[in-house]
Amino acid sequence: MGPNNIPSVVTSHIWHGEVVRKFHRNLPATTVFAYGTSALTATVPGPTIEALHGVTTYVTWQNHLPQSHILPFDTTIATAIPSHGGVPTVVHLHGGIHPPQSDGNPFAWFTAGFRDTGSAWTESTYLYPNVQHAGNLWYHDHALGLTRVNLLAGLIGSYVIRDPTEDSTLDLPRGEFDRHLMVFDRSFYKDGSLYMNYTGDNPTIHPQWQPEYFGDAIIVNGKAWPYLRVQRRKYRFRIINSSNARYFRFSLTNGLSFVQVGSDASFLRSPVTTRSILLAPSEIADVVIDFSTTSANQSELTNDAPFPYPTGSAVDQLNSKVMKFIIIPSASILPDKSTVPSILKNYPTPTTRPPPRRHPPTPKRRQPVRLVHRRFSRHGLSMDRINILIP
Repeated sequence: MGPNNIPSVVTSHIWHGEVVRKFHRNLPATTVFAYGTSALTATVPGPTIEALHGVTTYVTWQNHLPQSHILPFDTTIATAIPSHGGVPTVVHLHGGIHPPQSDGNPFAWFTAGFRDTGSAWTESTYLYPNVQHAGNLWYHDHALGLTRVNLLAGLIGSYVIRDPTEDSTLDLPRGEFDRHLMVFDRSFYKDGSLYMNYTGDNPTIHPQWQPEYFGDAIIVNGKAWPYLRVQRRKYRFRIINSSNARYFRFSLTNGLSFVQVGSDASFLRSPVTTRSILLAPSEIADVVIDFSTTSANQSELTNDAPFPYPTGSAVDQLNSKVMKFIIIPSASILPDKSTVPSILKNYPTPTTRPPPRRHPPTPKRRQPVRLVHRRFSRHGLSMDRINILIP
């Protein structure tokens, strides 16, 4: 233990494997891949990992995925293919600052029991120092050629770095009034199984690969078009767009606004009040919503971003709705003492001066890179053998 009974190191084991979960009460259960502490607790998205600033977290990611995938994938693109079967996986902490061997390199994949591993695999336990700014991140699969289908299958989760001293100073909503909203889109067959169009956009070359995925149903924290009962007070929502390709342009009905306090992995310097927020895939918005500023008893979180963004199809009755907030008619049960300060974090003033030159520049010669059938290659080499700039 460190000062104030704060641990100096935290160790965890996170299981991931195949489970069955329901996304909507009117939809049959769906077979998915999920993270959790066990098969019984695994969820889509996976558990939120709560880290403390400056306290190292060690995570052993335990692959219990089956011998074959639940979704089709295209082996005409560079793909992790294990010798003994099984579904390769490796976890990337998106936005994290950590050693390269803990970064989730696509070539560091491994199968169940580490029976097969990729060329860059070295560690069974990953180290996350948590020395960056307190803020919001997320973790997801990153296996070579399988990231798309592994994420669609459910291998995603949120990660937050908290700084207790900073939290007490800012006094933003906390506890039950501080929530993650992990938003993504999926489509389903009538039997509840995940739907993915697996006819390639250029099937004579790539029979199954498509550049983008857009689902009909909007999922928030594992449920399609959910609702949340809220009190008439301020709430903090950490909104993560974990879709494959869909942009979201969020807004709230009945006159409510967002007060954005943070973005990817850190606070803004000052809060920004806005009626809409645009999030690309993998982007995060940390916002405060004050439900006491409306007399209405509900507010919908909506989306009007075309897909593909910005010139694609307009949203429809399904993908324009995200979730509903049901506002309890009475006043807040607990007094709302939270605030949104005018200054959230002081950052160093940017400078236009060039950085100091510590070493003489190394001359580099450029090598041509050509895109062949949507695959990067140079002189016929696959992507794992290419160095773009050679000293």
